[in-house]
Amino acid sequence: MALEFFLNNTYRDVSINDIAKAVGITKGGFYHYFRSKEELFSQVVEDFIIRYTQMFLAFFNNDMDLKQKLDFIAKKMVEIYKSEEVKKISLNYDIFWNELKKHNNRLFDKAISMGRKCLDAVKEMFEEEKRKDILRNDLDCEGTAIMFIASLKGVALYSIYIEEERLEKNINTLMENFWRGIQATE
Repeated sequence: MALEFFLNNTYRDVSINDIAKAVGITKGGFYHYFRSKEELFSQVVEDFIIRYTQMFLAFFNNDMDLKQKLDFIAKKMVEIYKSEEVKKISLNYDIFWNELKKHNNRLFDKAISMGRKCLDAVKEMFEEEKRKDILRNDLDCEGTAIMFIASLKGVALYSIYIEEERLEKNINTLMENFWRGIQATE
């Protein structure tokens, strides 16, 4: 619930009184659990970052072939982007990350590091498949990993906010075109 306050308002506009009232405790009760609004902000954002990073990294723990794995990751990313938390962060992307950087540089750096972990997992998956000659031998695995994640995010956001009824079709089209571009030719 506290994350909702920070997603719907700027950090400055979130009051401890409003949070305490929403969860049914007194302001003193709030201070029993947290020393400050900053501590609460840090805790809820860190929990969010860890939860979604772990969820993303868990997508790689399966025995599917690469095309199946990419399709699976795409479908799971869409599920993530349909969550209200992620929708709100996406709508307020610049505000959220600027607020995070302004109020907690350590946590901002951690978020960047966790994002890098996700990117590296995709890059390593592509590198492994490239060594098996599943992917083109001239493939830039890091650039392709960035393109894969950014494309999924873009299509998911576009579909969710503009054409939700075409989301599945748009993701399928993206994945088919992406696969054609990276697979090794026979």
